[in-house]
Amino acid sequence: MSLIKVFSDKEALSEAFAHHLLARAEKSESVFRVALSGGSTPKRAFEIMAGSDLERSKLEIYMVDERYVPPTDERSNERMMREAFGAKFTFFPMYREGGVDVAAAAYDELVRSRVTQFDLVLLGMGDDGHTASIFPRLQPVVSDGVWCVASEAPVVCSERVTLTPAPLCEAGETIFMAAGESKAEMVKRVLEGPEDFEALPSQMVTRQAANCQWWLDEGAASLLSSKS
Repeated sequence: MSLIKVFSDKEALSEAFAHHLLARAEKSESVFRVALSGGSTPKRAFEIMAGSDLERSKLEIYMVDERYVPPTDERSNERMMREAFGAKFTFFPMYREGGVDVAAAAYDELVRSRVTQFDLVLLGMGDDGHTASIFPRLQPVVSDGVWCVASEAPVVCSERVTLTPAPLCEAGETIFMAAGESKAEMVKRVLEGPEDFEALPSQMVTRQAANCQWWLDEGAASLLSSKS
């Protein structure tokens, strides 16, 4: 059963998440390592985090997924994160020249050399139920022990790099963030609908994660029969 938290609006959601992550990082006795998704919903939270007085040495930020485009491209998650965070925190981007397979292999090696378990993973959910760059019925084949792979998206910028379900599910906290009424139907389907992991990667991660939470605004939670 996932913990569900509902906030009045997107701003309240963003503020709550930013303060939660910063508080956990501040209290951590070791470097607090997080994997963050891109997108419009978490960007405001990242901007709030950038204004904090948390020491740089306390937090390391990794990426959940990335379109295989250079960071100069406006579609790049790396670009969005750098614009939000500036040089505030230690940040490990996914993009590498040489092709999507090269980038995925390099990031897999990097992450597994530095991270035993993410302390926190932030995920979003697409209108089709995808999460990270794991899409319905296009889930990549993953070898045991691999944390990052190349994947395919059924949209523009089809080449992707993504963390695999294992590190997403094994994190200390796996938090989904969703805002707006346009997300409400899929949120209900993922949380309250019948199991269909092939069609709903977000549901797969939700139901397999050790500690999964859904942080929603009122719009995204509006169709749930239970909001706790």
